[in-house]
Amino acid sequence: MPRFRFVDAVHAYKCTDTRAGPFYSGTTMIDVPQAAQAAVLTIGDEVTTGRIVDTNAAWLSAWLSDLGFFVSERRSVVDEITAIAEAMRALAARVPLLLVTGGLGPTQDDLTAAALAEAACKPLARHPEAARQVEQAFARRGVVMPAINYKQADLPLGAVPIANPVGTAPAFRQTLTGCDVFCLPGVPREMRAIVEGPLLDTLRDRAPAAPEVYRLRLLGVSESLAAEKLAPYLDNLSRRGVRCAFRATHPEVEVSFRGPIGSIDAAKREELRALFGSGCYGTGDLALPARVSAALRQKTWTLATAESCTGGWLAKLLTEEAGASAFLVGGVVTYTNLLKTRMLDVPETLLANEGPVSEACARAMAEGARKRLGADLALATTGIAGPDGGTATTPVGLVYIALATPYGTTSEQLSLRGERSHIRLRAAWHALRLLLSQLEANRLDAVQETQQVR
Repeated sequence: MPRFRFVDAVHAYKCTDTRAGPFYSGTTMIDVPQAAQAAVLTIGDEVTTGRIVDTNAAWLSAWLSDLGFFVSERRSVVDEITAIAEAMRALAARVPLLLVTGGLGPTQDDLTAAALAEAACKPLARHPEAARQVEQAFARRGVVMPAINYKQADLPLGAVPIANPVGTAPAFRQTLTGCDVFCLPGVPREMRAIVEGPLLDTLRDRAPAAPEVYRLRLLGVSESLAAEKLAPYLDNLSRRGVRCAFRATHPEVEVSFRGPIGSIDAAKREELRALFGSGCYGTGDLALPARVSAALRQKTWTLATAESCTGGWLAKLLTEEAGASAFLVGGVVTYTNLLKTRMLDVPETLLANEGPVSEACARAMAEGARKRLGADLALATTGIAGPDGGTATTPVGLVYIALATPYGTTSEQLSLRGERSHIRLRAAWHALRLLLSQLEANRLDAVQETQQVR
């Protein structure tokens, strides 16, 4: 099996097998132990043709990484025995652990067990324990079991079945050329129940030491700019055994650092975060909407929203998190000047003089929402999302956001680029970032304490 090393200069892993070509010179490399390597194989025409998004591979890769494994390869193949068997043999020759999802159903195109039997040169055989598990799955549902479902108990000779707590298809374990192969159902709910249930202790026991992970969450900072700022630090980090990875999921960029326990001390964390200033809205696993929701619940402040260009996206982001009713009193979408006046008390003279896309309008919208909806805080957005409607003074991408609080109103002007949907989403995220910055600065706490004393 070839070994992999992390090449910090290009933020990528290169195979040390001589057939893979020469290394980049002048870089510091980190050995990835062979025992820590794993691969993921997903099976199904619906995956390879793009009819469904392969969420199983992404979820399994993240789960394995959190345990301490290095996922060196992911593949998807069609529902064809030869293709599946060849992929299994190729991956098993390179890694000691392979997780396979899909193809464990009772129909003719469910071929994973047969393909693994072919790859391992073993016959398929009806496994009594697997058959019992399938029968019990139907009995729990109170449904008569069709005879065709016994196919789910036909496993390669020597395979060990693994109970499926929420479905009919047992998972199973088989050794292939020294690699432990775990075949899992393709239904995400069933796959996750097995991995987090009967399979968890097995893989946790063989996993390397779980790495220390530090994540920076960036907004308004491109992936390339983040990489440029961090480039001078990568040699030092790699000497400590720390790997750096970038993940751009619009509109944020996540930078993660993984290394041995103690390799990223508090001083180094603060140094890395300080590189991005206000562009780093936080660290850790929580994305911005979840972070805002948690802060509002903790501080017991209520919130209202008043939206124009974002068209309800602010409220949508907040209500996607469970528990939003604890802080969100409601919101309004006021696209026209008439509704801005009627529902938010934005003065007609202000709209005539300053225009609906102005800092003054955003502030008036936030203050009106706070008053009319009876919330402690109110966020407002107004702008030009495009692609039409821009002028020399109000170009596409010009957005104003405002936060009204008991102690006053804060506002910002944004110049955003991209498609209409990108501008709207970024505007909503920047509004949440404005709110979070005020909450985390404890400015609102001081006002709340004064009010309680009174």
